[in-house]
Amino acid sequence: MAKNGANLTKLTARQRRMIAALLTERTIGQACASAKIGRSTLARWLTLDLFNNELKAEQEKTTRRANWLLIGAQEKAINVLMTLAESARNEATKRAAAVDLLTFNLKFREVIDIESRLAVLEKAVSNDH
Repeated sequence: MAKNGANLTKLTARQRRMIAALLTERTIGQACASAKIGRSTLARWLTLDLFNNELKAEQEKTTRRANWLLIGAQEKAINVLMTLAESARNEATKRAAAVDLLTFNLKFREVIDIESRLAVLEKAVSNDH
């Protein structure tokens, strides 16, 4: 362990607890309270590459899990909108559902287009180097 109490090769149990709290609590203050870690300790840990790298890795895992949940829910959401657009009793509800379906479709197509164009640019840049 380093002189300042920082393990440079492996996170401590307290650091792992802090990372878990940062991923689940709404604010840094709540995360510190939940993990029973002082803000100054967290500030010091945030200067450590090991802590930051692990925090980023856990954030990415959490984001991927959330993304899979959203992917699973999107078909249900689309079906709800389609049902509303087709059979809602209120015309305003039908119209709102139809607008949502069209808007989401356009956004989806824009993202696909941007990803495609970005891939072309990245390939061009990598071929130049």
